[in-house]
Amino acid sequence: MRRMRSEMDEITGGGKASRIESYNNSKEEMAVLNDVLQDAVNYSVTFTGLSRDGDLIRRDFDLLFTVDSYDSMKKVIRGLEESKCRCLVSDINCSQGTRRDLDDNYITVNASATFYETMVGGTEDAGLPPAK
Repeated sequence: MRRMRSEMDEITGGGKASRIESYNNSKEEMAVLNDVLQDAVNYSVTFTGLSRDGDLIRRDFDLLFTVDSYDSMKKVIRGLEESKCRCLVSDINCSQGTRRDLDDNYITVNASATFYETMVGGTEDAGLPPAK
């Protein structure tokens, strides 16, 4: 047990592992986004789709945010990946000093991401696509 616990701590970095919460977990996911983006200079989140494959639900979104440092950018990405809601961040594109209304040292990040949910323990509603 100690060896397995040690291996799990190593895998999760000693922190709590993310979980796949039951559908519809959108309120908790919005709270995660609010927490990780609280120090951003500005941000935009656009939910682009909800898909279902059996009991697995994917809530895709595009994320555009501006921060004042590379460390702040890493903190946002890491915050999403290590949140209690299972989230996969992909297609990350970063640029520095591209906004005319902001200082050249600001970093603008454009990324795609997905929150994962499950129908196990969830309740179907009108917004849920049919199972494949």
